[in-house]
Amino acid sequence: MLDRFTDRAKRVLALGVRTAQSLRHDHVGPEHLLWGLAEDGAGVAVTVLTTLGAGPERLLAELRQRMEPGTAEVPPDQLQQSEPAQALIARACKEADQLSHHFIGTEHLLLAVLAEGDGVASLALDALNIEPDQIRQGIFRMIAAETSGAARPRPTPGHGPVNTGEFALAAEVVAAWPNLPGHVRQAIVSLVRTRG
Repeated sequence: MLDRFTDRAKRVLALGVRTAQSLRHDHVGPEHLLWGLAEDGAGVAVTVLTTLGAGPERLLAELRQRMEPGTAEVPPDQLQQSEPAQALIARACKEADQLSHHFIGTEHLLLAVLAEGDGVASLALDALNIEPDQIRQGIFRMIAAETSGAARPRPTPGHGPVNTGEFALAAEVVAAWPNLPGHVRQAIVSLVRTRG
């Protein structure tokens, strides 16, 4: 399953495992992945969080206040195989599949963390006055902008410019309805791309 993970997402997972081990926790949970995202300090997830006012330093400070040291001594390979860690990895895969992505990046990990609901990670984000829907919309906007911008056809001489307003509209539609199935999201972006 980890073969779909980008190098950065693998690094975030490793940082989450390292954090759980250094705090002597017996599992890797959403709070550890959020810590890993903040410690890595780059990628789509961190860009969105920073835009919303939760840069890596602020996020780490909030997590440090909420994450008490434990007493467990669990090897890293067992931490990564713990039930909560496997559930997060499966959730990240599901998030990527819903977006029709063949890779799993930091944005999918952050979406998996958001699915937790009531734990330490959610409390840390709440303390920073960031709503899960704001994060989801920010991620969807970035994905739509990257998809439309990177794959947008180039104008050919005599055919005029690509209509960037339609790409912006597609990004807004995708962001406004975060629960749209991935194939519908892709269809919207593809339709606008072919009209461009």
